[in-house]
Amino acid sequence: MPEATEPANRPNPPSHSGGGGAGPAGPPVPAPGASSAAGAAVSAHAHGEGPERERVLIRAYPKTVFLYPVAVAALLCGLATAFGVGNPKDIGFVFCTVFLFNLVIISFEFTRHISVALVLTIFVIVLLGMLLNERLRIVDFIRAAYSALDLRANAGFYFAIAAAYALTLLGIFVDTRFDYWEIRGNEILHHHGFLGDLERFPAPQIKLRKEITDVFEYLLLSAGRLVIFPSPNERPVVLDNVPRINTIEEHIEEMLDSLRVTIESAPPKGKQA
Repeated sequence: MPEATEPANRPNPPSHSGGGGAGPAGPPVPAPGASSAAGAAVSAHAHGEGPERERVLIRAYPKTVFLYPVAVAALLCGLATAFGVGNPKDIGFVFCTVFLFNLVIISFEFTRHISVALVLTIFVIVLLGMLLNERLRIVDFIRAAYSALDLRANAGFYFAIAAAYALTLLGIFVDTRFDYWEIRGNEILHHHGFLGDLERFPAPQIKLRKEITDVFEYLLLSAGRLVIFPSPNERPVVLDNVPRINTIEEHIEEMLDSLRVTIESAPPKGKQA
Protein backbone atom coordinates (compact mmCIF):
# COMPACT_ATOMS: atom_id res chain seq x y z
CA MET A 1 0.00 0.00 0.00
CA PRO A 2 1.31 3.46 -0.75
CA GLU A 3 2.30 5.47 2.31
CA ALA A 4 0.10 8.41 3.22
CA THR A 5 1.71 11.75 2.66
CA GLU A 6 0.94 15.00 4.45
CA PRO A 7 -0.64 17.77 2.44
CA ALA A 8 1.84 20.36 1.26
CA ASN A 9 -0.29 23.29 2.37
CA ARG A 10 -0.49 22.33 6.05
CA PRO A 11 0.44 25.32 8.21
CA ASN A 12 3.60 25.04 10.26
CA PRO A 13 3.15 25.06 14.04
CA PRO A 14 4.31 28.21 15.83
CA SER A 15 7.83 28.00 17.15
CA HIS A 16 9.11 29.41 20.47
CA SER A 17 12.04 31.79 20.39
CA GLY A 18 13.48 30.21 23.50
CA GLY A 19 14.35 26.91 21.69
CA GLY A 20 13.04 23.42 22.40
CA GLY A 21 10.29 21.40 20.77
CA ALA A 22 7.35 22.95 19.02
CA GLY A 23 4.01 22.88 20.77
CA PRO A 24 0.75 24.74 21.11
CA ALA A 25 0.99 28.38 22.20
CA GLY A 26 0.12 28.96 25.89
CA PRO A 27 -1.33 32.06 27.55
CA PRO A 28 0.92 35.13 27.66
CA VAL A 29 3.03 35.43 30.80
CA PRO A 30 3.03 38.93 32.27
CA ALA A 31 6.23 40.57 33.39
CA PRO A 32 7.03 40.47 37.12
CA GLY A 33 6.60 44.23 37.51
CA ALA A 34 3.25 44.18 35.76
CA SER A 35 1.90 41.46 38.05
CA SER A 36 2.84 43.39 41.19
CA ALA A 37 1.25 46.58 39.87
CA ALA A 38 -1.90 44.73 38.87
CA GLY A 39 -2.09 43.08 42.29
CA ALA A 40 -1.81 46.43 44.02
CA ALA A 41 -4.48 47.94 41.79
CA VAL A 42 -6.85 45.04 42.42
CA SER A 43 -6.28 45.22 46.18
CA ALA A 44 -6.85 48.98 46.22
CA HIS A 45 -10.03 48.60 44.16
CA ALA A 46 -11.29 45.85 46.44
CA HIS A 47 -10.90 48.06 49.50
CA GLY A 48 -12.59 51.01 47.74
CA GLU A 49 -9.60 53.31 48.10
CA GLY A 50 -9.60 54.70 44.57
CA PRO A 51 -6.58 56.69 43.43
CA GLU A 52 -3.61 56.63 45.76
CA ARG A 53 -3.02 59.77 47.82
CA GLU A 54 0.58 60.92 47.58
CA ARG A 55 0.60 63.53 50.36
CA VAL A 56 -1.55 65.13 53.05
CA LEU A 57 -1.20 68.78 54.12
CA ILE A 58 -1.81 69.73 57.76
CA ARG A 59 -2.15 73.28 59.03
CA ALA A 60 -2.35 74.20 62.71
CA TYR A 61 -4.20 77.42 63.53
CA PRO A 62 -4.11 79.76 66.55
CA LYS A 63 -7.07 79.92 68.91
CA THR A 64 -8.16 83.17 67.29
CA VAL A 65 -10.05 81.19 64.64
CA PHE A 66 -12.52 80.06 67.29
CA LEU A 67 -13.69 83.67 67.75
CA TYR A 68 -15.69 83.65 64.54
CA PRO A 69 -19.05 83.48 66.44
CA VAL A 70 -18.24 86.93 67.86
CA ALA A 71 -17.56 88.28 64.37
CA VAL A 72 -20.79 86.79 63.04
CA ALA A 73 -22.73 88.19 66.00
CA ALA A 74 -21.12 91.62 65.49
CA LEU A 75 -22.09 91.63 61.82
CA LEU A 76 -25.70 90.65 62.56
CA CYS A 77 -25.99 93.12 65.43
CA GLY A 78 -24.57 95.87 63.21
CA LEU A 79 -27.11 95.14 60.50
CA ALA A 80 -29.96 95.05 63.02
CA THR A 81 -28.86 98.36 64.54
CA ALA A 82 -28.38 100.02 61.15
CA PHE A 83 -31.86 99.04 59.94
CA GLY A 84 -33.56 99.69 63.30
CA VAL A 85 -34.57 96.08 63.93
CA GLY A 86 -35.06 95.37 67.63
CA ASN A 87 -34.16 97.27 70.76
CA PRO A 88 -30.52 98.49 70.80
CA LYS A 89 -30.31 97.49 74.46
CA ASP A 90 -31.34 93.89 73.70
CA ILE A 91 -28.98 93.76 70.73
CA GLY A 92 -26.08 94.83 72.93
CA PHE A 93 -26.97 92.21 75.53
CA VAL A 94 -27.02 89.48 72.87
CA PHE A 95 -23.61 90.56 71.58
CA CYS A 96 -22.08 90.63 75.06
CA THR A 97 -23.50 87.17 75.82
CA VAL A 98 -21.96 85.68 72.67
CA PHE A 99 -18.67 87.44 73.41
CA LEU A 100 -18.59 86.03 76.96
CA PHE A 101 -19.41 82.52 75.78
CA ASN A 102 -16.72 82.63 73.08
CA LEU A 103 -14.14 84.07 75.47
CA VAL A 104 -14.73 81.26 77.95
CA ILE A 105 -14.34 78.65 75.19
CA ILE A 106 -10.87 79.81 74.12
CA SER A 107 -9.71 80.42 77.71
CA PHE A 108 -10.39 76.97 79.20
CA GLU A 109 -10.16 73.37 78.06
CA PHE A 110 -13.55 71.67 78.19
CA THR A 111 -12.90 67.97 78.06
CA ARG A 112 -15.72 65.45 77.82
CA HIS A 113 -15.99 65.03 81.60
CA ILE A 114 -15.85 68.77 82.30
CA SER A 115 -18.45 69.47 79.61
CA VAL A 116 -20.87 66.93 81.06
CA ALA A 117 -20.30 68.28 84.57
CA LEU A 118 -20.87 71.84 83.32
CA VAL A 119 -24.16 70.96 81.62
CA LEU A 120 -25.38 69.14 84.72
CA THR A 121 -24.37 72.07 86.93
CA ILE A 122 -26.29 74.56 84.77
CA PHE A 123 -29.31 72.26 84.78
CA VAL A 124 -29.22 71.99 88.59
CA ILE A 125 -28.86 75.76 88.99
CA VAL A 126 -31.82 76.44 86.70
CA LEU A 127 -33.95 73.83 88.45
CA LEU A 128 -32.98 75.15 91.87
CA GLY A 129 -33.80 78.70 90.78
CA MET A 130 -37.24 77.63 89.59
CA LEU A 131 -37.93 75.95 92.93
CA LEU A 132 -36.75 78.92 95.00
CA ASN A 133 -38.40 81.52 92.80
CA GLU A 134 -41.66 81.39 94.73
CA ARG A 135 -39.96 82.31 98.00
CA LEU A 136 -37.03 84.49 96.94
CA ARG A 137 -38.47 85.95 93.73
CA ILE A 138 -35.28 85.29 91.80
CA VAL A 139 -36.91 86.11 88.46
CA ASP A 140 -37.86 89.59 89.69
CA PHE A 141 -34.27 90.16 90.84
CA ILE A 142 -32.92 89.09 87.41
CA ARG A 143 -35.38 91.43 85.65
CA ALA A 144 -34.31 94.33 87.84
CA ALA A 145 -30.63 93.63 87.18
CA TYR A 146 -31.25 93.42 83.43
CA SER A 147 -33.18 96.71 83.48
CA ALA A 148 -30.24 98.40 85.18
CA LEU A 149 -27.92 97.37 82.36
CA ASP A 150 -27.53 99.70 79.43
CA LEU A 151 -25.54 97.71 76.86
CA ARG A 152 -25.99 99.52 73.61
CA ALA A 153 -23.72 100.57 70.75
CA ASN A 154 -24.06 102.04 67.28
CA ALA A 155 -23.75 100.09 64.05
CA GLY A 156 -20.23 101.39 63.40
CA PHE A 157 -18.97 99.70 66.57
CA TYR A 158 -20.27 96.30 65.53
CA PHE A 159 -19.03 96.65 61.96
CA ALA A 160 -15.58 97.67 63.25
CA ILE A 161 -15.32 94.47 65.31
CA ALA A 162 -16.39 92.31 62.36
CA ALA A 163 -13.91 94.06 60.04
CA ALA A 164 -11.06 93.72 62.54
CA TYR A 165 -11.67 89.99 62.87
CA ALA A 166 -11.91 89.60 59.08
CA LEU A 167 -8.52 91.28 58.62
CA THR A 168 -6.99 89.13 61.37
CA LEU A 169 -8.41 85.98 59.80
CA LEU A 170 -6.98 87.01 56.43
CA GLY A 171 -3.53 87.39 58.01
CA ILE A 172 -3.84 83.94 59.60
CA PHE A 173 -4.84 82.45 56.25
CA VAL A 174 -1.78 83.95 54.53
CA ASP A 175 0.54 82.84 57.34
CA THR A 176 -0.68 79.24 57.23
CA ARG A 177 0.01 79.09 53.47
CA PHE A 178 3.72 79.42 54.33
CA ASP A 179 3.77 77.39 57.56
CA TYR A 180 2.36 73.90 57.28
CA TRP A 181 3.24 70.21 57.54
CA GLU A 182 3.26 67.68 54.73
CA ILE A 183 2.86 63.97 55.41
CA ARG A 184 4.17 61.49 52.87
CA GLY A 185 4.53 57.73 52.87
CA ASN A 186 7.95 57.60 54.50
CA GLU A 187 8.77 61.15 55.56
CA ILE A 188 7.39 64.31 57.15
CA LEU A 189 8.12 67.76 55.71
CA HIS A 190 7.80 71.06 57.58
CA HIS A 191 7.39 74.07 55.30
CA HIS A 192 7.86 77.40 57.03
CA GLY A 193 8.96 80.93 56.17
CA PHE A 194 8.24 83.17 53.22
CA LEU A 195 11.44 81.98 51.52
CA GLY A 196 10.32 78.36 51.49
CA ASP A 197 12.44 76.91 54.31
CA LEU A 198 12.08 73.16 54.58
CA GLU A 199 12.74 70.63 57.33
CA ARG A 200 12.69 66.95 56.45
CA PHE A 201 12.05 64.21 59.00
CA PRO A 202 12.40 60.55 57.96
CA ALA A 203 9.34 58.57 59.06
CA PRO A 204 9.77 54.89 58.20
CA GLN A 205 7.30 53.78 60.91
CA ILE A 206 4.89 56.70 61.15
CA LYS A 207 2.07 56.50 63.70
CA LEU A 208 -0.76 58.87 64.55
CA ARG A 209 -2.75 59.78 67.63
CA LYS A 210 -5.84 61.97 67.52
CA GLU A 211 -6.96 63.82 70.63
CA ILE A 212 -10.18 65.81 71.09
CA THR A 213 -8.99 68.11 73.87
CA ASP A 214 -11.93 70.52 73.83
CA VAL A 215 -15.53 69.60 73.08
CA PHE A 216 -16.63 73.15 72.18
CA GLU A 217 -13.68 73.69 69.84
CA TYR A 218 -14.60 70.43 68.15
CA LEU A 219 -18.19 71.63 67.75
CA LEU A 220 -17.04 74.94 66.25
CA LEU A 221 -14.47 73.70 63.70
CA SER A 222 -14.20 69.91 64.22
CA ALA A 223 -10.76 70.74 65.59
CA GLY A 224 -8.45 68.70 67.75
CA ARG A 225 -4.86 67.76 68.44
CA LEU A 226 -2.85 65.53 66.13
CA VAL A 227 0.27 63.82 67.47
CA ILE A 228 2.55 62.31 64.82
CA PHE A 229 5.23 59.77 65.73
CA PRO A 230 7.74 59.58 62.83
CA SER A 231 9.61 56.64 64.39
CA PRO A 232 10.11 55.15 67.86
CA ASN A 233 13.35 57.11 68.33
CA GLU A 234 12.16 60.50 67.07
CA ARG A 235 10.47 63.24 69.07
CA PRO A 236 6.72 63.34 68.31
CA VAL A 237 5.25 66.25 66.37
CA VAL A 238 2.31 67.86 68.22
CA LEU A 239 -0.11 69.96 66.15
CA ASP A 240 -2.86 71.80 68.05
CA ASN A 241 -6.08 73.32 66.70
CA VAL A 242 -6.20 71.28 63.50
CA PRO A 243 -9.60 71.83 61.80
CA ARG A 244 -11.46 68.86 60.28
CA ILE A 245 -9.21 66.52 62.18
CA ASN A 246 -11.29 63.42 61.41
CA THR A 247 -11.04 64.04 57.66
CA ILE A 248 -7.27 64.60 57.85
CA GLU A 249 -6.84 61.42 59.88
CA GLU A 250 -8.80 59.46 57.27
CA HIS A 251 -6.67 60.87 54.45
CA ILE A 252 -3.43 59.93 56.22
CA GLU A 253 -4.67 56.43 56.99
CA GLU A 254 -5.78 56.04 53.37
CA MET A 255 -2.34 57.07 52.12
CA LEU A 256 -0.53 54.73 54.51
CA ASP A 257 -2.86 51.83 53.68
CA SER A 258 -2.29 52.28 49.94
CA LEU A 259 1.47 52.26 50.59
CA ARG A 260 1.20 49.03 52.60
CA VAL A 261 -0.88 47.42 49.83
CA THR A 262 1.77 48.30 47.25
CA ILE A 263 4.59 46.93 49.37
CA GLU A 264 2.80 43.71 50.29
CA SER A 265 1.84 43.07 46.64
CA ALA A 266 5.48 43.05 45.46
CA PRO A 267 6.72 39.47 44.71
CA PRO A 268 9.67 37.97 46.61
CA LYS A 269 13.09 38.60 45.11
CA GLY A 270 13.71 34.91 44.47
CA LYS A 271 10.66 34.67 42.16
CA GLN A 272 11.40 37.74 40.02
CA ALA A 273 13.97 35.96 37.83
